[in-house]
Amino acid sequence: MSHEGRGSGECDTRKRVMKAALEEFNLRGYRGASTKLIAERAGVNEVTIFRHFGSKMELLRTAAEETFKELGVPILSEEYLKLPLREGLHKILYDFLEKAPVQTDIFMLGMTESFSNPEIAQHFKEFSWLTRVKLKEYFRLMYTMGKLKEADFSALAHIILSSFYSVVLIRHRAPEKVRLEVTEEGVIETLIAGIVCAYGTETES
Repeated sequence: MSHEGRGSGECDTRKRVMKAALEEFNLRGYRGASTKLIAERAGVNEVTIFRHFGSKMELLRTAAEETFKELGVPILSEEYLKLPLREGLHKILYDFLEKAPVQTDIFMLGMTESFSNPEIAQHFKEFSWLTRVKLKEYFRLMYTMGKLKEADFSALAHIILSSFYSVVLIRHRAPEKVRLEVTEEGVIETLIAGIVCAYGTETES
């Protein structure tokens, strides 16, 4: 049943179509996700997709671009820096996970479609790179503040980012048994404990 004509506006229609497209692309892959199925999921006529986006490829490109813009990269606020290393890392990672419902779709799409769709690959690489740069800067600043020992900050940032992606993969792809055994909290807390133990300078009570 179409939701058009209910006063939601052109902007809302575009957003609904892009959300439906990401869901279908993740479920069936780019080739398997037809504009008809996307239209049905979004509650619009198929012609609406072509009116707004022109083609399925342009819909994919636009949906990925807009979603990465909405996610944004972590901002190194004073709130993170004034905390001890353990608490700061904990806040950064869990703040990042608050966007996980959106991240799951876009990250999975980026990882599965990047080889065959350069547009997706470029957005995914740019987002990942900027996030890594921000995390590296966080570690560098914590070092200058005496809260972190000298280390390979680029490697630490990469480990953090890789672990986050693994959490997304587990949530989205792993069998239920694995999801029960390897929880998001378990991965994050173990990662934080390892970094604090190896590189932290503050004595914990």
